Formats: sequence, C-alpha cells, structure tokens
Amino acid sequence: MNMRLYLSAFFVSFISIVYADIDIKLLRNLLNESTKSEKAATQLFEQTKNFDTENKPLLIGFKAMSEFMLCNHVSNVFSKLNHFNSGKKLLEDAIKKEQKNPELIYFRFTTQTNVPSLLGYSNNIKEDKVFLINYLKDNFYNTNKDVDLYNRIKKYLLQCKVCGEMEKESIKKL
Repeated sequence: MNMRLYLSAFFVSFISIVYADIDIKLLRNLLNESTKSEKAATQLFEQTKNFDTENKPLLIGFKAMSEFMLCNHVSNVFSKLNHFNSGKKLLEDAIKKEQKNPELIYFRFTTQTNVPSLLGYSNNIKEDKVFLINYLKDNFYNTNKDVDLYNRIKKYLLQCKVCGEMEKESIKKL
C-alpha cells in the first residue's frame, strides 16, 4: 500500500471517529443547496455557528463555507464583504491545521474558482486542482474512501472551468 493511499484510509477512519456526533453528509447537502437557497444558507450558518474553531478543522471549514454562502444572499455590500473575509480567515486557519485534508482543499478550490477576481482570493487554484486530481487518482481503488466526498470532488472538477478537456477526460476515468 503506497503512503498516500495509507494516509487516505487513515483520514477516512479518523473522520468517522472524530466527527461521529456531526452529520457531515447533511452539512454537505446544505452546502450544495446554499448556493441557490437562502433558507439552506441560513440553516447551514445556524448549524455551524457554534462549532469549536480550535480542535476540528473540518468543522471550521464548514463554518467558513457557511459564511461564504451567506454572501450570495445578502444585498448589503459591507455585509457581503464581512461574511467573505470571515469565511476566508476561517478556511485558511482550518487548512493551516490540516494541510492535506481533501475536503478543506475542495472548499478552498470551489470558493476560489467562483469568487470575483477583484477579491484577490485565487492564488491556490492551480495547486489545489492538482491536489484534488491526485486525491481522485490515489483513492480510485481505495475501498475505504469517503465515496460521497470523492464523487462531489469528481463532479465539481468535471464541470469547473479551470480544468482543461484533457484533464476532464482523465478525471472521467476515475
């Protein structure tokens, strides 16, 4: 078993133990709905607002994403900017704590590929894309992988504009 595959299996087992009291799939579904639904964005924010921001980086990541999602549903420019800056700080703090967490990298990648360039939050797109493609490759045969996360990452990469056609063709095979 190669080292990356071993670490991925360890990560999935670790996630199951540490976040047993939190329904990660529910948070993921709320996050997906939040892009278009203010109700879902508010619900995600309410679910995550009291998360401990010290010990569980993935929960910090969901809290960050709830801030980003609120940007889509508030009209005041200053509120948008406050939510954006709060989300950015939380997400970067989470990634500093778990630099190889594929879900946190996925959060940053989806955010950076969707925010306006004038916000200056796009400096990790290339490296995150490579990381996520490698995550898919490394976990293709891994029976212990988080299938839900794997499929979400794959689906996003196949539709995102920063992946070229050749990359998308190789991703389709994974």
